[in-house]
Amino acid sequence: MLATENNSLKKTTEQTRAKHAFKTANSRRGKKEYKQKVQGMAPDILNNGLLQTLAIYYTDSKEKLIVEDIQKWLFSEECNFGWGIEKKDTIIESLCECRSDVYRRAQVETLAYLIWLKRFTKANGGDQ
Repeated sequence: MLATENNSLKKTTEQTRAKHAFKTANSRRGKKEYKQKVQGMAPDILNNGLLQTLAIYYTDSKEKLIVEDIQKWLFSEECNFGWGIEKKDTIIESLCECRSDVYRRAQVETLAYLIWLKRFTKANGGDQ
């Protein structure tokens, strides 16, 4: 196989995000409240910050699912975030103790992931 053919087989970061978000949205199919919260999470992050938003969402059992889904993405091998020694047991712990540049990257990555998650939850309906 030629080097150019090998490079064309690699998935882009957007494809990887989309695939993970697609699987996540399908696992949450039919959960109207989940869909509504996902749709409003990005503005909450932009207004309040990532850590504050995750902390607020984590306190509600319905919203906690979104925090867990974001954690699964950011901690996954597919995401390849590169936490290093700053990765703790939970996303909230990791964000509380990480450097500011890591925090900013996590916020940017979360917002990028939410774009796909919003698209797929909207496509799945969630009106049941």
